[in-house]
Amino acid sequence: MSGSGTRRVLSGWVLLCLAAVLPSGAVRVGGSQERLFTIQVASLESGEEADAIVRQLLARGLAAYRQPAVIPGVGLRQRVRFGRFATANLAKAAAEQARQAGWIAEFIIVREEPGSVPTPTRVGGAPPERREVPTPVPPRNEPLAIEPTPERVTPPRVEIADPAWERMPASTLPNEGWQAVWFVDPLTGWIGGRRGALRRTTDGGQTWKRLPLGQPLAVRTLFFLDWRHGWLIGEAPDAGTVLLATEDGGEQWVERTSAEGQPWRAFCFLDTQLGLAIRGEGTLWRSTDGGRQWTEVKAPPGTWPSPRIEELQCLPRSASGKASPRAWGISGPGPEGESQLWETSDGAAGSWQRVPLPQPTEPGPTRLRHLRVSPQGLVHLEIGSGSAPKWETLLTVPAATPDARVLSPDEARRRWQRVGPAPTGTLLASAFPEISTGWRLVSGPGEWPRRLLTTTDQGALWQESLRLGGTGRLLLWFASPRHGWLISEEGWVLTYRASPLPPPTALRASPPAPASTRPE
Repeated sequence: MSGSGTRRVLSGWVLLCLAAVLPSGAVRVGGSQERLFTIQVASLESGEEADAIVRQLLARGLAAYRQPAVIPGVGLRQRVRFGRFATANLAKAAAEQARQAGWIAEFIIVREEPGSVPTPTRVGGAPPERREVPTPVPPRNEPLAIEPTPERVTPPRVEIADPAWERMPASTLPNEGWQAVWFVDPLTGWIGGRRGALRRTTDGGQTWKRLPLGQPLAVRTLFFLDWRHGWLIGEAPDAGTVLLATEDGGEQWVERTSAEGQPWRAFCFLDTQLGLAIRGEGTLWRSTDGGRQWTEVKAPPGTWPSPRIEELQCLPRSASGKASPRAWGISGPGPEGESQLWETSDGAAGSWQRVPLPQPTEPGPTRLRHLRVSPQGLVHLEIGSGSAPKWETLLTVPAATPDARVLSPDEARRRWQRVGPAPTGTLLASAFPEISTGWRLVSGPGEWPRRLLTTTDQGALWQESLRLGGTGRLLLWFASPRHGWLISEEGWVLTYRASPLPPPTALRASPPAPASTRPE
């Protein structure tokens, strides 16, 4: 090939060889220390073509950038790369995830050159001048309801170390005992609290519109597939729990089914019809009609989570239809005090498979907790052992691996990566929007009872982003590696913006899949 679109192509065999021979092991971050690994997906003559691919990858939540390079005998090339990783294995796992999702065609794992990430930026982040093109949302000219005078609260003290965090005005949200939050993209989210308090934002948390829930329920759990389809668990005083659903972004809510003596504990949906729930003392239930009817999942012992379910998470079907839906559940503790992780690709009865995990570093029965799935499909949880576990965080990218049923237990365990330990403190919340970048909210000593810590090298180094006063509940959420929120029970909002948001009046459309290019 020739012209502006000319690309030098490496065969898939050579790519795999390059990835295989790269050294692995922890790499420390520092000016005089060893460089990190990055993923190269294209090498072009045209800067405009390279920028177009970068924009498409950024819109998918990947920390992409363009790196010019002069190649002897070839001339100036525009390389497209994304991410920074402590090891080659981590980089390869992230690249395989992107290829499995159809976002890239080929890749090579390389060590980044000095200055390869434009400044200013952050490890694992994208150049701040790049802008995401999120999915469509409702019109932004929503009239805000006249609010009663908010309850006066003493604002907590906040010390901000990371300038990407910004504190919103105190009038952003009134004090309505916020308990649950959910964002489907960097602009569109919902928050629920006491006495039927429910609000929606379509500008990233700058303003919030009150939504008519219609019942004085305490909103305990929210789950949205997109800006239209959502569900919530509400709790009425002395009346148990109820499941409500909306198909218009929360403007109208319909009761799907009552608990009928078995309270709702947790739920999630794989698409608009297929849902899973934990009810009562930990029994697993399934719906195939959007939550209208539910049946208990019963199967022979050992073929689905037992004896009871403690936690449940879903990764819904992607809007493009390329990523298959999956769900995970933590069962136990069993008779010997051991927890287990289970996975399903369709939520059907009898199709759950036990997921082999690395052994905890301490002896004793395995315990699991804090199961979470990021919007990008990254699964993380904590593993420990014994009655007083020393908890460790595990990460995996499930979409990048074959079906667990065809892997040997040792191969399946290697899907998981350990995260380096954070400074001491009880874990209050965590988020891992990408495999190298994570956040941990931990209890702190003395005058700052809570601290928000971040890592950009999978836990090799943790840095303090925020110090927070007060003792109320905090809700942590990241819609992408560059867009996050920390919202207090009293209504104080902190937003994280590592790149500018699109103009608030712009309608957003899903970008086409990146062009099929191969790296040089």
